[in-house]
Amino acid sequence: PRTWPLSPSPRRYPMVTAAQRAGDLPGAEAVTDWRGQAARVQAEPATRSGPVRKPGQGRAATDATDAADGTDGTDGAQTTDTIDTVEALLLRRGSTRSFVRDPLPRGALRWAMASATRPVPGDFVRPGGTLLEHFLAMHAVEGRQPGAYRWRQGDFELLRAGAERRRTRALCLGQDLGGDSAVTVFHCAELAPILEALGSRGYRAAQLEAGVAAERVQLAAFALGFGATGLTFLDDDVSRFFGTDAAPMLSVAVGVPAYRARPGMRPAQLPRIDLAKR
Repeated sequence: PRTWPLSPSPRRYPMVTAAQRAGDLPGAEAVTDWRGQAARVQAEPATRSGPVRKPGQGRAATDATDAADGTDGTDGAQTTDTIDTVEALLLRRGSTRSFVRDPLPRGALRWAMASATRPVPGDFVRPGGTLLEHFLAMHAVEGRQPGAYRWRQGDFELLRAGAERRRTRALCLGQDLGGDSAVTVFHCAELAPILEALGSRGYRAAQLEAGVAAERVQLAAFALGFGATGLTFLDDDVSRFFGTDAAPMLSVAVGVPAYRARPGMRPAQLPRIDLAKR
């Protein structure tokens, strides 16, 4: 297709292009071989899907109690009359730029994590498996002491008590959102075995799966009436904080927003930009 340059003097970055092309596969035989290697990669089991009832059931998870934990995979969530389609949710979401330091309901976080860490369909890992490990710096979640946690097989495993907001803020490049959140989630992957088995394309696969998980966390937060935003971070510092060899791929801060996001617009409502006339 015909395109127009976005700049009269575009700059090229050869190392970025080389990194992108390092994961290319030259033909069908290489694809078949790579998929065979991926099927043999040691993978953790992803979170098993709980029963799906109606769209909108997740919103009721904010009222879940500790007594209902784990009874049906939804942490006590009940069906509601509210129907949230993905399209409606996408239109009313908005990356949160400021949190108030109020706690999240315990059931809400469990529902969000269970939704986010289900298997991602693809050819980079065996069915039902995951390349990822999920870590959380919890600051304010009802029924949970602040601390460093790992999400494993549908539950929160306490790694270390105590998660100072200023420390998590420092992990997130000094961004206030990282420390003001109720919880900051880090999607990580142990890269050494992945790269050994899958080469440079293995890093791309880990980033792809982390991207799906991170966006699911954000959509789950918006569905429950909370806020979320993706953050950058200091890779090695994050790994040391959680005491893991896994490297962070992506991070999401989740909490109570300080304001209500403006709803988005459908494509037909967006202003038209004619690049041909620029």
